Amino acid sequence: MATSSRGPSLLSATLASGSNLVLLQLFSRVVTFVLNQALVRLVSPQVFGTTSIQFELLLSTILFLSREGVRNALLRAPSNKESSSDQKVTGQLITNISLLPVLLGIPTAVLSAVVYLGSSSSTTSSQPHFRTSVALYVLAAFFELLSEPMYIRTQNELRFHVRVRAEGTAVMLKTVVTFLVLISMSEEWALLAFALGQAAYGLAMLVSFAIACSGSLDFRPKRVSVAAQTRTESLLFEPALFSLTIAMTGQSLIKHFLTEGDKFLVSRLSPLADQGGYAVAANYGSLIARIVFQPIEETARKCGRRSKRQQLCSSLFSSHSLTFSSSL
Repeated sequence: MATSSRGPSLLSATLASGSNLVLLQLFSRVVTFVLNQALVRLVSPQVFGTTSIQFELLLSTILFLSREGVRNALLRAPSNKESSSDQKVTGQLITNISLLPVLLGIPTAVLSAVVYLGSSSSTTSSQPHFRTSVALYVLAAFFELLSEPMYIRTQNELRFHVRVRAEGTAVMLKTVVTFLVLISMSEEWALLAFALGQAAYGLAMLVSFAIACSGSLDFRPKRVSVAAQTRTESLLFEPALFSLTIAMTGQSLIKHFLTEGDKFLVSRLSPLADQGGYAVAANYGSLIARIVFQPIEETARKCGRRSKRQQLCSSLFSSHSLTFSSSL
């Protein structure tokens, strides 16, 4: 009975998520298109190439390697709304796993920034406010990673509208901040304008998700007591889900290089002016894919994995009788 009622709820929420994501991508692409048209006239191709290729590659490397594996693994986790007597236990296990992107993000951000700064050409690194801009992009990535536990919670609760609202607000704030700094300051501050806009985006994401989860902001890791047949174990992570997270994080490394391989090559082999032209062409050429196909892919992935949630829950928890322990 509960399962049959859950099916329509999941389907309607997933379809609503798909349509909302399409509208979000349409909004963000239109705003980005208008911004790019203005920026082409306000900044040099060198600045545009540095920000749109190299800085964006740095940002995506930090975010993708830190959170993609955790996101994909937790799509297979049970929803908080679905559990009954073990609801608190299940929610705590998911919360513990959802904190991993923050922990992974610190060494990933530091290592990525150090490698990028050390490998940048003299032409790139000699631009005004270059190192400060890199630091702001790293800070922006960390803001987004801090919001990741709240993002995962809202997704598991099928509150897909929270993401749409948060990303829509963040895109608009990023656009406004970048444009205002560019038109009010000299071109010497162009790199910093993009960096401040990205920092505003990350901060807006963090604040938006914090507001959405304001009723339950306790994300401290807590151990769970697992009562087996002859013994009781105190676990911080559910072993099967943790192993799946590690495996998918490893896969995300390969996927990232395949997805961003063109930017890696362009940033290493092409001059900055050519990188700027490539960034403009790539943004225009990917409009249809980002607006239509990316939301469909995300929605199908969520729906497909959630529909098999019951089988996974059985495999994860059938051998244990779980009781909650408040010990840290």
